[in-house]
Amino acid sequence: MKNIILLLSIMCSLSCTSLQKEQTSDNAKAVISYESKGCFGRCPQEKLTIYDNRVIVYSGVKKVDHIGTFSQTISKKEYVRLLELFSEAAFDNLEDQYLSNLRDIAKFEITKDKKSIEYHERNAPAALKSIQKEMKRIIDSQNWKKK
Repeated sequence: MKNIILLLSIMCSLSCTSLQKEQTSDNAKAVISYESKGCFGRCPQEKLTIYDNRVIVYSGVKKVDHIGTFSQTISKKEYVRLLELFSEAAFDNLEDQYLSNLRDIAKFEITKDKKSIEYHERNAPAALKSIQKEMKRIIDSQNWKKK
């Protein structure tokens, strides 16, 4: 009985160690995300997530050129520029929502770290629209590789 318990504890220890190595070998943290949530009509539905190691993951759902999940790495210059836009916009000080009562218009969400803002484009402040424009530019300028 002692041998079985010893064997099980060794196996658990080894599997936990390998799992821990797997998680820490690529411990990139999602820093920024942009999501177009679509509408009842022809609005695109897509999401872009940017990690602190500059890897970006794009998920195209519908009404977009690339359906599926793709990944790419952006340049340090692009990454820094995007972070500067968030700083210039004082993103953390913006409201959490800029929504209207209209139902059939595209809803967007931008997240940086733990702050998320949901909005309809027509209600968003100019600073938020600048971030959205840059996120769309990044999406449109990539040579997407299937993940």
